[in-house]
Amino acid sequence: MDDQETFTLKDIALDTRATKLNTEAILTRLTVLESRVSTIEDNVKSVTTLSDDVSEMKKTISLLSARLVRTEITADRMHNELVSLKSHSMKNNLIFSFDSSTDIGRDIRGEDSIGVIRSFLATVMHVPDVDKMFIPVAHRLGKPVQGKTRAILAQFPVSSQLGMVLKHTNRLRGTRHYVNKQTPQPVKERQQFSMDAFKENRGSARLVNDKLYIDGRLQTQFQEVSLPYSDHVVPIDAASVPVGNVIQDAGSLFKGYALPANTLVEVKKCMNLILQLPHVTNSSHIIYAYRVESTDTSKVLENFNSDDDHIMGLDLLKMLCSRDARNTLCSPR
Repeated sequence: MDDQETFTLKDIALDTRATKLNTEAILTRLTVLESRVSTIEDNVKSVTTLSDDVSEMKKTISLLSARLVRTEITADRMHNELVSLKSHSMKNNLIFSFDSSTDIGRDIRGEDSIGVIRSFLATVMHVPDVDKMFIPVAHRLGKPVQGKTRAILAQFPVSSQLGMVLKHTNRLRGTRHYVNKQTPQPVKERQQFSMDAFKENRGSARLVNDKLYIDGRLQTQFQEVSLPYSDHVVPIDAASVPVGNVIQDAGSLFKGYALPANTLVEVKKCMNLILQLPHVTNSSHIIYAYRVESTDTSKVLENFNSDDDHIMGLDLLKMLCSRDARNTLCSPR
């Protein structure tokens, strides 16, 4: 009986010790869990703070976007005013280009450019009373190039004399001499495009400088989109933008992109996508053309931008027109 009671007390002592160890292990685990819960709570607080920061950033981006839009509008207005001022300052200027294979207008160092113009007007264009013409300024354009004759820019502030010179430009037909009015590049591009539209609507069209009137109505379908674009920037994968083959010409690389665009807003957003592409950000020129069919007037809104690269944008738009491509934006770079 005593041995049985002793055995039972030993078992109880062992069980008590095991229970104590288990309790300590549970307490240790509870402590670890408590620490983890505390960490999770801190992370939740951090996420909440981060969410608030993101909301503030969105508000800031929205404000900056609105400011950028206003800045773009101001820049567009200033650009148009600058083009207008340039047009006004150039309205009395003529550019004389000469055939390099002849001695007429030969580029001679230290020459009298005004005398060269007077001689050209009298002997080649047969303009009367050349000696009485008031030509206050005349000078060569660009740097001298061996074997080439530089053009001369001459000013004719008397409008009647300017008109007389332009009237006799028909005497230059069949030659490689040219006389043209000096105009800013944007105006020159619009004039050339308007001239093509004028030829297509001969009889009902009237061309006044760079403005085209058809049936007495000013054509305003040549709407401009400025760069850069401030509509919402959407991160994209470069592989998602259709791209053509790379063409190398005269040391320059050209790569074309094409995207569908149904409205002018979509044109701006598509250009925003293209501008995000890694190879485009380092481009020296960004050229584009678009044709969008208006759902309100059923007219095709179209325009181009050559980015001072001659008339490549115009050629691109002509290509879209020849294929009757609509709701399309093309941008080679």
